[in-house]
Amino acid sequence: MAFRNITMAWRRSLFTIVIVSISIFSILMMEGYLEYIRQGLAETLIRNEYSHFQIYPKGFTHSNDEQNTSIFIDRSTVDELEELLLSYEEVDFVLPRIQFNGLIGTSENSRFFLGVAGVPEFENIMATSTRLSYSNDDSIFIAEGLKSILNIDSGDDLVISVPTTGGGIEASIGIVENFAEVGPKALNNSLVQLPLSMAQSLFYTDGAQRLLVMLFDTEDLIEMYSRFIQDTAGLDIETRLWNEIDTYFEQVIVYQSGQFNILTYIMLFVAFMVIVNTSLMSINGRKQEIATLRAIGISRLEVSYTILVESFILSIIGAIVGLMFSLFVSLVLNSVIPIYIPPPPGTTEEVQVGFIIQSVFVATSFLYIILVSITATVIPGYQAANANIADTMRSV
Repeated sequence: MAFRNITMAWRRSLFTIVIVSISIFSILMMEGYLEYIRQGLAETLIRNEYSHFQIYPKGFTHSNDEQNTSIFIDRSTVDELEELLLSYEEVDFVLPRIQFNGLIGTSENSRFFLGVAGVPEFENIMATSTRLSYSNDDSIFIAEGLKSILNIDSGDDLVISVPTTGGGIEASIGIVENFAEVGPKALNNSLVQLPLSMAQSLFYTDGAQRLLVMLFDTEDLIEMYSRFIQDTAGLDIETRLWNEIDTYFEQVIVYQSGQFNILTYIMLFVAFMVIVNTSLMSINGRKQEIATLRAIGISRLEVSYTILVESFILSIIGAIVGLMFSLFVSLVLNSVIPIYIPPPPGTTEEVQVGFIIQSVFVATSFLYIILVSITATVIPGYQAANANIADTMRSV
């Protein structure tokens, strides 16, 4: 009976299917775009800044100082960790690094700076705008903003001064090798990169402050990280996943999710109101039929059930149509006709807009729209099933 009613009132049924399809399409495209942003931002932070996870000496993370140079991972432990990590097939490379703050300048001008010391081969993989190549152990790389502040040029000698754990000052001479624009303005005005050996001599260590671990594929992170934690249970080290180092990522995703949720609620509310309206129109046009069914013994529950089944069928059809359309559009926009937006702050390249529609989004959207459709039919169905038979027959 439900199918018969749908086909008889095919215009209203088609209108309901179109509204449900548009709602599903809008929700899936918004969720797909948000997932594309989430994955893209995650990969950018991993590949360019944090790596998949970092390893520190015991007690480092409790100091709440990312440039803490009072404790290091000793050379033997660094070698042991590198050997273990590179034995995992998921690991691409391991980057030993020392980050610190200090003072850099000439006899006439000086400036506080952020120092990053590592291995050029792997630092170049992580960097997007720099290409490090140290010709000597005392060669240093200077960001363009800092170059302008210090008014220096390639080949100039700069004095690098850093505080020691005993309260003194350790200094070294660095020769400017190259310059480049890097990241945000604050970083561009303060970044100095130098060989790991130079930083080690400044802090009297042969080890590293941290190890950055990069995997080939982010999808392997959780399983590989769990094995690593088990394999290093006896070592005096601490670890942090990339999203534990900086809360910026989670804050951005939570903020954008809130915006998209508001749009989703609006779409569901519009669908709810439209379905209520079409349901009332459909039932008003079938008053005599419903009254006749009640007169020959069909129960109120059966009448209500039939109306709910009609709504369920229409919502399923509309949801499937919306899903197919969203998959088609996302495929076209991802591959055939890409859309680009202007470069975000700190970059010069346009960014492609993409959509990643995951099965969990599809299931959730289907559930939402089915619940909305059925809920929107409850009141009209209840009114139709409980209408007075005699009054209904007379009013027709």
